[in-house]
Amino acid sequence: MVATSRVSTNDGGLVAGSIAHLREHGFGYREHLGVAWRIGWTLLRGGAACLVHGVAPALFRTTGSDTVRRLHTKFSKRRCTTEPNWLEYEI
Repeated sequence: MVATSRVSTNDGGLVAGSIAHLREHGFGYREHLGVAWRIGWTLLRGGAACLVHGVAPALFRTTGSDTVRRLHTKFSKRRCTTEPNWLEYEI
């Protein structure tokens, strides 16, 4: 799987896109770096636990789903200020 960036050259490039992203979320660079790394390591640990669980089902029985729930709760509390809350809309 290839990761793609949401920043295009039309947005002013990497620096302008990064500054805009930090402002949208109200973070300084170091704070954002810390949050992103904590989330990344959490995902890596949860993923590793899922891989081990696949081989030995008695181990890490709820670690993957617990990780997803914990991160969902964290992200639900911190919404981007410039994006609409899609949960408020009904189709």
